[in-house]
Amino acid sequence: MPCVDVSAGPIEYHDTGGVGPTIVVWATEDRIMPREHGQRLAAAFPNGQLVEVADSYTLILKINQQSLPPIFARLLPTTGLAP
Repeated sequence: MPCVDVSAGPIEYHDTGGVGPTIVVWATEDRIMPREHGQRLAAAFPNGQLVEVADSYTLILKINQQSLPPIFARLLPTTGLAP
């Protein structure tokens, strides 16, 4: 399982067993976790992809959950992991 430290300083990716494509979904209006953190997090993973969801805040899975299935449906075929 990969480990990524997003605290202060450079983000470091530690491969602890392999990781496939990584989709980082980030809320554009998040006031707690800045957009730059999403960009840095996606860049820290091999094959990392950043998808920003407009009009979303910190609790994106609760507040704007309807936006996620179309994102995954569009991106999963590009990962080679889709059935």
